[in-house]
Amino acid sequence: MQTNTRDEVYEEILQANGEAHEINICMEELSELTTELARVNRGRQTLPDVKVLDEIADVQNCVENIKYILRQKYTEINYKEIEDYIDGRMKRKINERLNRVREIRDGETTTEG
Repeated sequence: MQTNTRDEVYEEILQANGEAHEINICMEELSELTTELARVNRGRQTLPDVKVLDEIADVQNCVENIKYILRQKYTEINYKEIEDYIDGRMKRKINERLNRVREIRDGETTTEG
């Protein structure tokens, strides 16, 4: 049995289905994750629920597939550049969220104290 790298798998899928189809699949998977998380919020499921975990895995696979498509489409950008950009953006966004939480918390503490 042949073992394929992820890139080989993504390439075969991309060649079979096309870019537009793969983007649509990614949007569908994101929607399915949203639905499962909404069920958690409504109390119909609790974390960790296997359905939520399954959808997270599906979304992560789709994100990797989209990154592969980007690398193929924009060959001047290498994998490390894409990963570095995404990592930097994630760090900035999480720090922004943390700062907002702290501002709200500190503001409420100051008002009540």
